[in-house]
Amino acid sequence: MEKVQGWEVFALMSLVIISAFVTTVQAQSKSFLINCGTNSSVNVDGRRWVGDLVHDGNLTLSSPSIAASTAALSDSSNFGPLYKTARFFTDSLNYTFKGIQGNYFVRLHFCPFSFGNYNVNESAFDVVANGLKLVSKFNVPSEISHKNSNLQSSGSNSSSFFFIKEYILPINTDVLVVEFLPVRGSLGFINAIEIVPIVDKLFADSISRVGDNSVNLSGRSIQTMYRLNVGGSEVKSNQDSNLWRTWEVDSSYMITANAGSEISNSSNITYAFMNDSSVAPLLVYETARTMSNTGVLEKRFNMSWKFEVDPDFEYLIRLHFCELVFDVPKQRIFRIYINNRTAADNFEVFERSGGLNKAYHQDYIDAVSSKTKTLWIQLGPETAAGAAGTDALLNGLEIFKLSQSGSLAYVEPYDSTGNSVGNSKTKILWVGIGAGVTSAVILGVIISFIYCFCRRQREKLSDTKNNSPGWRPLFLNGSILNNSANGKRATGSQYPYGSVASTRVGKRFTLPEICAATNNFDDSLVIGVGGFGKVYKGEIEDGTLVAIKRSNPQSEQGLAEFETEIEMLSKLRHRHLVSMIGFCDEQNEMILVYEYMANGTLRKWAMGWQRQRSLETIIDSHLKGNYSPESLKKFGEIAEKCLADEGKNRPTMGEVLWYLEYVLQLQEAWMYTNNAENSFSSSQALGVLEEAAAEKKQEPHSLDEENNSGGKMISCGTNPLQNLQTLVLFWIEFKIFKDMEKLGRELVARCVGLPLAIIVLGGLLATKETLDKWDIGHRNIKLHLGKGQGEGQQSRVHEVLALSYFQLHYQLKPCFLYLSHFPEDFDIPTKKLVRLWVAKGFVPLKYELEGDEMLEDYAEPYLVELINRCVVQMGVIGSNVWIKSCCLHDLKRDLCLSKAKQENFLHILSP
Repeated sequence: MEKVQGWEVFALMSLVIISAFVTTVQAQSKSFLINCGTNSSVNVDGRRWVGDLVHDGNLTLSSPSIAASTAALSDSSNFGPLYKTARFFTDSLNYTFKGIQGNYFVRLHFCPFSFGNYNVNESAFDVVANGLKLVSKFNVPSEISHKNSNLQSSGSNSSSFFFIKEYILPINTDVLVVEFLPVRGSLGFINAIEIVPIVDKLFADSISRVGDNSVNLSGRSIQTMYRLNVGGSEVKSNQDSNLWRTWEVDSSYMITANAGSEISNSSNITYAFMNDSSVAPLLVYETARTMSNTGVLEKRFNMSWKFEVDPDFEYLIRLHFCELVFDVPKQRIFRIYINNRTAADNFEVFERSGGLNKAYHQDYIDAVSSKTKTLWIQLGPETAAGAAGTDALLNGLEIFKLSQSGSLAYVEPYDSTGNSVGNSKTKILWVGIGAGVTSAVILGVIISFIYCFCRRQREKLSDTKNNSPGWRPLFLNGSILNNSANGKRATGSQYPYGSVASTRVGKRFTLPEICAATNNFDDSLVIGVGGFGKVYKGEIEDGTLVAIKRSNPQSEQGLAEFETEIEMLSKLRHRHLVSMIGFCDEQNEMILVYEYMANGTLRKWAMGWQRQRSLETIIDSHLKGNYSPESLKKFGEIAEKCLADEGKNRPTMGEVLWYLEYVLQLQEAWMYTNNAENSFSSSQALGVLEEAAAEKKQEPHSLDEENNSGGKMISCGTNPLQNLQTLVLFWIEFKIFKDMEKLGRELVARCVGLPLAIIVLGGLLATKETLDKWDIGHRNIKLHLGKGQGEGQQSRVHEVLALSYFQLHYQLKPCFLYLSHFPEDFDIPTKKLVRLWVAKGFVPLKYELEGDEMLEDYAEPYLVELINRCVVQMGVIGSNVWIKSCCLHDLKRDLCLSKAKQENFLHILSP
């Protein structure tokens, strides 16, 4: 009897243990799907969502608040039926969930709609979960508008009517309390709450920080910022059945969407490690982007993604990889850059994952400073690898924000259009206070300012060496460190030297460190002088030799060049390009720090030979005997002028282009001399040009087109004679064949002396490089001009203009027709123009761009070609030797409008 009772006790205890275990597992795996603002349930996304008014012992609602509903919701997403109800609140509202413990996905669903007298556009509220602040002063409509604005600016046609906030929360107690706290005088709302357990471990306890030690994730809460299926279509939540995550397409976040080719392979993909099944669904690993088909500059650019993030937080970046093509190692080796710093080099997916079709992920952590709102992810070729292996691949990408000081909240107010604005009420308050204080002391300030200014001027005159002249501070001019649009700002992580902050654009040195490195800017350490200022040889704290470039405040160059140099050198990396280590902008200084080159720069080395007029000494031995000495001499002269120390002594863009064309003509004339014994030398070619120009000056020129066509005088030169001289220049460039000369003169005669016709005709002939092409062009032009019905000069001008359009390349025609959108006599800004061309799709998407290379860079040559053909007139040339503006002659604009209407390119609406 006692033996039987013993077995009964043992069985009872076992049952209790098993029951407790099952209860614990159920508690850890229990999901909550709450349909807010109703007592009914709805099936959405393959799951049943229960109304928050349904009696459930595991859910408690602190107050009934306002149950709202709408029937006019236009959202067509999977969650549409769920978003037709919401709970509005004007006082504190708590949702208490019991019986849960462990790590959970918590998703808050918001979809604004009108209800009664409540204006959701004025909503503002906080959300707190178990004491952790999730959002602060949250305004849903503004957040949605801002997101849609970003999508549209990236070229995406998609938009959204709802917003989902997703968090990963460790719940150590048995209760989760989600508090909704409206800002005083405002309201808030919530459409649905989703709580999904995370059974498997998603993150390691410790993850490497970019360029630093590891970070411990234990106990930290996480917010999902972005989750992308790279190279593939959207993965919906019901396709990620375990954790119900949504994976967006990545193209909207790429600097250039076609920078990488999309590839796919759905056969036999498995996880590299057994416990990774919850990391991402296999659908994510079946597609990817690679650089293998890009032929841009020998694959020296990166695939780049740009994300807007909250400042002053740490971010976990998870990259998903799966080799879908190669079944042997060493075929795809690349580098990973995060915020412009190298996170990994010699990265090979095949080796890390263990073979072909093996799903693998890699995690990194990086900090974003309080001054920046941008996070960059870039994949680029490994320069040390062979040409065949310099390729990159990415399948998926996730960005998570890590909690800091018990908060994940960040306040960024937006206006109704989604643009960021400051807190206007606070600004008004401070403006009022400032105005009052200022009005009380303004007289004293003016007197003090005049006194200090006069004293400062005297100090400058008395001691210029010890008192630096007035520098132009970055913080007064809006430097790139404060430019949120471009994201060129500091990340704020610590630099090993202690006082130097680490940024996306290098290290921020303190001024005392710079002074110590240069012995207080000792002139004996000067190794170069330029328009920007002096360059010093220096030694920083760890013994590294550096070149320190200090701005000259008296130079016209300065802030713009300082920003441009930081921008460009922070984006470009190459073994033949000097690396920028950092900068200093303290006390209004503008200082750049580079790696030191013991053997000097290429410029210094080459200029030494040029000044000795011995440039041929350093010419590649393979080129000897294959170049014109006179052409090389002229090339060296223009290069020397371009490298003048002072900007005012450097040639303009137009002068550089003219010299280079001249150098090319001398080279081609020399080559022709070597190939044809009876031809003339390059010196004789120059003589022929001068002789022909002198001959043309004695010929009478034709009437002024201003009086005959009613249009404005326009030319590629300064007068009609120069345009005739331009034709002579063409004859010299194309070997001065007598047949070419005869054809050219015959075509000029058909222009009946009209300068505009001669200019446009010259632009046509400039594209013909051989006698055969000239002959074909002559016949086509003659045939086209022969079709003209009119006999007057204006009729002939229209015929030549029509021919110039007919001869345009098919890709140039829409670019030309688009100019019809601009008003008459309008000075067209070229930067805006090329962006409009890109936005309209006039630049073929076959261009695969990477890094910071933009489609605009490929649209600019279209404009140059139109100018070279004399179809478009060049306007203002900027200080950066780029064409800042262009315009159309009246007659050319008439042609543009006429062709645009004929081809249904535009429709003109009568007022």
